[in-house]
Amino acid sequence: MVPLADLPFLHGLLGAGAAWDTWSAWAARGLIAALAAALAWRWARLADDGPWPLAAPAAAAAVALVLPPGGGAALVILLLAGLLGSPALAGLGAVVEAGFLWRFYADLRLDLMQKSGLLVAVGLVLLAAWAWLERRAREDRP
Repeated sequence: MVPLADLPFLHGLLGAGAAWDTWSAWAARGLIAALAAALAWRWARLADDGPWPLAAPAAAAAVALVLPPGGGAALVILLLAGLLGSPALAGLGAVVEAGFLWRFYADLRLDLMQKSGLLVAVGLVLLAAWAWLERRAREDRP
């Protein structure tokens, strides 16, 4: 019996199929970052009556560029689920993200310091976006 994560078509989806520094991996990151930024921009436009915030698309694109393609793809699925209000799509995004993290930690091309540095960078981008949105929400309150 072959484990599901060892099927070749899942390697690219979960970010384990391409080397980190190849042009195809960067092209995939760029495409995923553009999709993530577009979805975050649309979501911000729907949620805001005033000028749309640049922080949401910028943070989504930054996270998608820093993560391997599998993590960015899961981010796009989760953004699309939030935009459409689809719990099934959110569940699919969570499963893809969990699969990506599983493959990410099992990948031997990076050592644990590089992996932890990458996850810290993603966390800092997300914390900066949260702080900006929180400050903006406080300014809007009476």
